[in-house]
Amino acid sequence: MKLSKDYKSFTFSDGSVSIKRNEHGIPVVEATNIYALAFAQGLCQALDRSMQMVFTRIICKGRACEILDDNEELLKTDIFMRELGIYQQSKKELSRLPETILKYLECFSEGINKGLETSSNPIFKLLKYSPEPWTPVDTLATMRIMAYVGLAQTQQTMEKFIIESLKLGADRNAFKTLFTPYLNEWEDDDIDLLKKVNTYWSTLPDIPFIPVMKNSNNWSLAKSKTKSGSAIHCNDPHLEANRLPAIWYEMVLKTNNNYLMGISMPGVPGMAMGRSEKVGFGFTYGFMDTIDYFIEDIKDGTYLSDGFQHTLNVRKEVIKRKKSDDFQLDIYETENGVIERDPFKPFESGLYLSRAWSAYQFDTYPSIDALMKLPFAQDASQAAKECQKVFISCNWVVSDVSGNVLYQQSGHLPNRKHSGLFPLKGWDSSNSWVGLHDKESLSFRDGTADGYIATANDDWNQEGKPLSINLPMGPYRAQRIKQLLNEKSTYDIIDMKAIQSDLYSLQAKRFLERWKKFIPNTPTGKILKEWDLRYNKESKGAFVFEQIYRELLAIFFEENILSRKEWDYIFDETCLFTDFYYYFDRPFLEDDKDTWDYFFRNKSRDEYYQQAITNTMKCWPSSKLKTWGQVNRFTMKHLVLGDVKPFNLFLNRGPYSLEGNRATVVQGQVYRSGGRDSTFCPSWRFITDLSSDHSFSILAGGPSENPLSRFYANEVKRWLNFQYKILNP
Repeated sequence: MKLSKDYKSFTFSDGSVSIKRNEHGIPVVEATNIYALAFAQGLCQALDRSMQMVFTRIICKGRACEILDDNEELLKTDIFMRELGIYQQSKKELSRLPETILKYLECFSEGINKGLETSSNPIFKLLKYSPEPWTPVDTLATMRIMAYVGLAQTQQTMEKFIIESLKLGADRNAFKTLFTPYLNEWEDDDIDLLKKVNTYWSTLPDIPFIPVMKNSNNWSLAKSKTKSGSAIHCNDPHLEANRLPAIWYEMVLKTNNNYLMGISMPGVPGMAMGRSEKVGFGFTYGFMDTIDYFIEDIKDGTYLSDGFQHTLNVRKEVIKRKKSDDFQLDIYETENGVIERDPFKPFESGLYLSRAWSAYQFDTYPSIDALMKLPFAQDASQAAKECQKVFISCNWVVSDVSGNVLYQQSGHLPNRKHSGLFPLKGWDSSNSWVGLHDKESLSFRDGTADGYIATANDDWNQEGKPLSINLPMGPYRAQRIKQLLNEKSTYDIIDMKAIQSDLYSLQAKRFLERWKKFIPNTPTGKILKEWDLRYNKESKGAFVFEQIYRELLAIFFEENILSRKEWDYIFDETCLFTDFYYYFDRPFLEDDKDTWDYFFRNKSRDEYYQQAITNTMKCWPSSKLKTWGQVNRFTMKHLVLGDVKPFNLFLNRGPYSLEGNRATVVQGQVYRSGGRDSTFCPSWRFITDLSSDHSFSILAGGPSENPLSRFYANEVKRWLNFQYKILNP
C-alpha cells in the first residue's frame, strides 16, 4: 500500500481516516476522532518509518545480538539495555493504564500493524527478520528510550566522569571548584570511599540506531512584540541530524474542526512540537537531573541498609545470540537502583554503585494523556497544564492566538536531599529518594508582559522551587536570542527566519575581549582581530578562534584536572565537552575572585591566554589556515547501512559544511561519541504566526526512509540553505 497525492481512505474499529501526501511528501490526514487520528499516525509512521521504529524496539528489548549482528559491542549494548529495564517497566505499567489511554495506544498500534502488513521493508528481508506486531508496551518503551539517550544520559555521563576521575586520584578541590556550588556538600569521607568502589560502565556503550536527543532553541513572542497582534511561535530542536531518515516525522492532522501540524517521534502518537488552530507548543531539553548514583555495600547476595542486610532483588535475563551460546545475565537491584557490575565476572562482595533513574521507578503514561489533550487546549494556560504531565525533562514554551506566551518545566524530578551530582551512601536510607516532587512545584513563568519567552537549554531554576537543574548548558544561545528579540519593538516571520539562521557567537566575543592585547599583528592575528564573530562556512577567523580556545582549555585541564591525553579523549571522543563546555569557560569569564583563585594560584589568566595564543600562532601561519566549512563537515548516513559498501554510495548524502557552533543560535557542532560521528544542529525549523493558519518549516531529511522515494532526503538542500516550505491545514 502506498500513499500517493490522491486520497486513500481506511476504516477501522473506532473510526475512519483519509490520507494524502502534499507536494513535499508530508501526510495530510483527516480523521473522525482522536482514536482515528492515532490509527492514522501509526499507519503513516509504519509506511514511512518502519525500519526506524522496529530497530528502536530491537535495541530497547536488548535483542540486537539475536536479530541484527552478534558481536561484542552489541552484546554490551544488549546487557546495558536489559539493565536499564525499559521493557520490564513498560510491561508493568501496561496494567495501570487508564482505559482511554490504553484505547488510544491500541488504535495507534492497530495503525502500525496495518502498515507493517501492507508494506515490505528491504532491510527486514536482508536480515531475514519479520517484525512482530506492535503493542502499547512498545510505545511506552519507545518513549522511555527517547527520554534516556542523550537526555537523562547527559547528567549520568558527567556524574560518572566525576566519580571515575576522583577514583583515579584527581584533585577533589579542582572538581568542587569547577562545579561549584553543586559539589560543595560532598564530604571528603565519601569521596575517599570511591577508591574502594568496584565500577563498571566507565564509558557508556554507544546505543546504535537510537537518535541522540539533546539541545534546542525555542521561543514565542507575545502579542505586544508581533506585527500581527497574535503570538509568533518558533521551534528549533537541535539533535543528531547526521543520519537518514530524519529523526522527526512531520504530519498535518485534521479532526473535529481542529488541525495539527508539526512533528512526532516514530513509534509515539501525538505531536511533540508544532501548533493547533489555537495554540503553539514545543520544548527544549531541560537538563533536569533524573539519574543518581549511590554507593552500596554488598555481601553474599545482600545489601546493607540502616544496619541490616537485605536480600538483593535479582532479575534473570537471557540474551540470545546469532552465532554464540545464549548469554545468561543476572541483574541485581537494591531499593535505590540497579547495581553496576562486570557481568562477565562473578559477583563478589564489596562496594558498588547503584543507579537510580526516575523513568525506571515511576510511571510515564500521564505523558500519553498530555499528547492526547495538548493539541485540543483552548489557550496557553491549558496547554501548559498538559505539558506539566510529561515525564521527560523539558523546557516547554506554549503560546495562543490571543498572544499569550508561557514557560512550563516538565520531568520526573526526584525528591532528593542533595544536588544530585555526586553519589551518597546507599546504606543510609535518609539518602534515598522520597518519591518525586509534585508537578506543581516545577518552574513556571508567564512571559506575556515581557513580550516573549525564550529557552535554549539554559538555567531555569527558580527561587523557592526545588533544585531541578544542576548542569545547564551555557547561556550564550539564550542570551543571543533575547538580545535579538530586544532590538526591535515588533517582529514578523521574516525576522524569525533571520534569528533561526544567526551565526554570531557571544562566547567568542567575550573571550576575544580578554585576548585582544595578546593577539599579535601577524597575518593570522589580523584575521582573528577582524573576524565578525560569525561561524559561516567561509570564515577563517572562526577556525583560528577554535584552535586557540581548544589549546587554552587543554592547558588548563592538564594543569588542574587530568592529563592532556585524557583531555584529548574527552574533547574528541565524548559528548562531555560539547554538553558542558561552559564549566571550563567559567574560570576564565567570571570575575568572582574568591571562587576561581584556586585555579590561578600558580599561573594567572593572562598567562594562560598568552601561552595558548602563542602556541596556536606557531602552529597556524596564515598559509595553513582553513575555513570553518572545511573543518566543520559531516555526512548524513543511512541509519543501518551508512558504513556498509557499496550501499553507502547511494544511501548517504554529503559531505556538507555545517555552519554555526556550540554557542551560536545555529548550534552547528560536529563531534564524535561512542566511536561514531555525531552532530548537534537544527533537526527541524518551525515558525508560525498564530494569526494565520499556515506555518513555515524545514526538516533535516525527508518524510520517507525509502532511499528510492523522492521524499527520502528532499529537504536537505533547503535545510542547509536556511530555506523553508509552507504547511497549510
